[in-house]
Amino acid sequence: VNKLKLDDTVSIVTYAGDAGTVLEPTKVSEKDKILKAIDTLTPGGSTAGEAGIKEAYRLAQKSFVNDGINRVMLATDGDFNVGQTDDDDLKRLIEKERKTGVFLSVFGFGRGNLNDQMMQTIAQNGNGTAAYIDTLAEAEKVLVEDASSTLFTIAKDVKIQVEFNPQKVSEYRLIGYETRA
Repeated sequence: VNKLKLDDTVSIVTYAGDAGTVLEPTKVSEKDKILKAIDTLTPGGSTAGEAGIKEAYRLAQKSFVNDGINRVMLATDGDFNVGQTDDDDLKRLIEKERKTGVFLSVFGFGRGNLNDQMMQTIAQNGNGTAAYIDTLAEAEKVLVEDASSTLFTIAKDVKIQVEFNPQKVSEYRLIGYETRA
């Protein structure tokens, strides 16, 4: 919260058991209100990911800023087990929401039941990024240091075509396209 601009807007949605709004869209200038909402957060059991994602996108649309950074930041273990849980259905939901101009970044937390494949799939279909956070230092790196390079979109749907000189390159291997952001 300390690294955000005063006119930035924050909303908080929970989705343990069922989805609910903890904080309606609130300007960062109301920092105390945001911090109080964060202090109420506790881990829960089951994960209603679909409902939480829908509510998060609804709130993002409610406070949408033209030519601004409009992004849902999803903190999850990726183990959605209430409501829609099929990866393909979640992918379609995210693809539909992406068309609104709101992007999605996914941050994986937890151990044991972490579903990295689902997190990568919805992040790439939401024109966003996915990262795994397992320490406070990693959280600081991903959420603060890397934020400036990954949260601001400078180009959309960029494609690069590479043609190799066959006299210089006999073979190559494409790495990373499947999990591109």
